[in-house]
Amino acid sequence: MLSIISAVIRCATERKRWIAFTVPMLAFFVADHAYAKYELVEFDVSDRYHSCSWTDNGNGTSTLGVSIDFKPSAGRTWGQAFLSRGILIYTYDKNGRMLESSDAAQAVFMSSIRHSIVYSGRGYVMYSGYLVGSGLNPPDDSQWGVTRAFTARVTVIVDNARVKDWPALSIRAGNHASSAGMNPGSYAGYHVAEIKGAAYLARYGGSGSCNVVNPVTPPEPPRSVAIDVTAPNWDLGELPRGEGKKSFSSIDDALCFKYSGSAVNGKRFVIDAASAGGTINGRYRLKNGTDTIPYTVELSGGAGNIPLPNTGGMTVPLDSSGLSCWMPTFTTDVPADAKVGQYHDVLTFTVVTKT
Repeated sequence: MLSIISAVIRCATERKRWIAFTVPMLAFFVADHAYAKYELVEFDVSDRYHSCSWTDNGNGTSTLGVSIDFKPSAGRTWGQAFLSRGILIYTYDKNGRMLESSDAAQAVFMSSIRHSIVYSGRGYVMYSGYLVGSGLNPPDDSQWGVTRAFTARVTVIVDNARVKDWPALSIRAGNHASSAGMNPGSYAGYHVAEIKGAAYLARYGGSGSCNVVNPVTPPEPPRSVAIDVTAPNWDLGELPRGEGKKSFSSIDDALCFKYSGSAVNGKRFVIDAASAGGTINGRYRLKNGTDTIPYTVELSGGAGNIPLPNTGGMTVPLDSSGLSCWMPTFTTDVPADAKVGQYHDVLTFTVVTKT
């Protein structure tokens, strides 16, 4: 028999995990803003948006990501010289009205290269990689200046306070161009925006596919739901070698969420958990040094049973009473050569509104 002294469960709501990345320092002049005489026109500058993501950085900012399949710039600059790929960012007030000429982003990166200039046009803002003083030449050392068809990974850093009233924003592909024979320093001409619309990213909407919208009239985004968690510690006791099950039935061992009932009406939620010991082949791992024991969990409750890991993204409603509880059943698979000892794991739960 193996003595499993503790399986500690720690809960966290609305938490997402992301791949951390570093951005190299750039050595070029950054023109903060350019107040333009530009007008916005629309054309098919891209094929699609995909791989949208939103992560809270934990420091008052969020990192948003979207991949854009740009089309060749030729024939998509309204008859002007191509200077750079462009990104337009749209934010909204509490009623969903677009905030015109709002430079909401702290930084916009294409691959690892930060924008170099922000153009404020008539009712919009475009972030560009054009280097001031380059004449009619696009940058040749970054994706901002790529004229052929390619896929750009765009990341945007925003202050969470800028999306507090309307927790969503739109990211739109564009081309930064300048009238032929005109000095770009005069900031006149036409900017080109994707005619199909913008990728609409909601703070509480999860990640993956991109919702394409008219950025002037966006849909209502999911709102955050405040959830208080009752998080027990589960002691699995001694486990037999081979497959074994351990069920809990006491209310003291229940995983419970408390919230405002009106805030969850008509909504479904994806409840999942991440393991400190990692996940292999769809199972968590209890660990004792380098030795591991794979296991899964099933949460049983009136709203429906939830398998963990919830790899299929199964959704459940939360009870309108304001309290939902589940009882756990652990299924373990102790290897024949597992060493006797104290095994443990920490599960961090996530609750995400399904859009």
